[in-house]
Amino acid sequence: MRIRWTVPAADDLQNIKNYLQQNYPHFAEPTVRTIYQRIRSLKTSPNWGRPGHRTGTGTCDYAPALRCGLRGES
Repeated sequence: MRIRWTVPAADDLQNIKNYLQQNYPHFAEPTVRTIYQRIRSLKTSPNWGRPGHRTGTGTCDYAPALRCGLRGES
C-alpha cells in the first residue's frame, strides 16, 4: 500500500497546523501528529478507507476537508 497525499490534503493539513499554532499552540503538534499517524496506519489497515473512483485505489476521510489517495502496490 502506498499513500499519496494530494496537494489539497497537504494544504489542508498545513492550514490546520497554522490555525492551531495561532489559536491553540499547545494542541498544534499533537493534533497534526495524530492526523498524520492515522493516515499512515492505512498502510497496515487499508480497509479502513473506502474504495476510490479508480480500480485499485481508495480514499480516506479522516477530517472532512482532508483526503489522501491510496493505491495498492503492484
